[in-house]
Amino acid sequence: MFFVNNFFVANRAILHIVIIALLVLFCQEKVYSSDQWDTTDPAGSESPSDLDDLITTNNDVVDRLLSDYRQGAKISYSSATTLSVSSGQVTCDNSARTSRKWRENTSATSVTFSNIDTSTEAASTTYYVYAVADTDATTFTIVISKSSTEPSGATYYAKLGQFYNDASSNIVNDNTIVNDNETAAKQLGDWVAKSNNVSYLAATDGFVTCYESSGGAADSSAYGYTDGSNPPTTRRAYIHGSGSCGTNQAGLMMPVKKGNYWKVAVSRTATVYWIPLG
Repeated sequence: MFFVNNFFVANRAILHIVIIALLVLFCQEKVYSSDQWDTTDPAGSESPSDLDDLITTNNDVVDRLLSDYRQGAKISYSSATTLSVSSGQVTCDNSARTSRKWRENTSATSVTFSNIDTSTEAASTTYYVYAVADTDATTFTIVISKSSTEPSGATYYAKLGQFYNDASSNIVNDNTIVNDNETAAKQLGDWVAKSNNVSYLAATDGFVTCYESSGGAADSSAYGYTDGSNPPTTRRAYIHGSGSCGTNQAGLMMPVKKGNYWKVAVSRTATVYWIPLG
């Protein structure tokens, strides 16, 4: 008996560790990942107490994918008074983004200022175009608004883009028509005066243009260089004027890639401009 008692006393700590390990093993709860969709859940063998976690996990994943979903529904110019929104699908949600409605239009929608949310058409104004899903239907309607955040009176909406109504109250057909799911079209910036025979780094894509400020009877020439070196040495454009043709002035224009250096070298006094594309 003394031996048996000593055995249990000596191994009591080990027994405690084994018992605790078994309790932890049998008391483990299922762990749910919120970053992936599990195609096998919820399964018929799942415990009813786990259904809320399983369904919520998969809902969260789908919501991240579709919360800003838009396919098609492109804004385009039709006339000075009319836009067109193409067929497409879009997710419209409330301002708190706690409830979403998925809508689809199977044909293009004509949009005029009869679709404005409040007040009347204004000149020299940027307007925003929204898909709205307030009606009990599978389709969405279109609303024009001055607001860049939400159209007046709408509960479920998605901003599609914007356009500009000019001083004559005409919709402008240029780069001011922007679709939010597309990269805005680039446009030329202001003319920036530069110097002849000086190297510059292009912060954006753009064009350089130059011409001789005054002519002469002697031969003249204009060289355009651009590459990744400072100063650039790769000649991309060149023009030569012969003095035998009488008074002449050389000039050229060439494109330049963002991140490259450029310079022009004109034989006589020159006027040089950089035109950024942004």
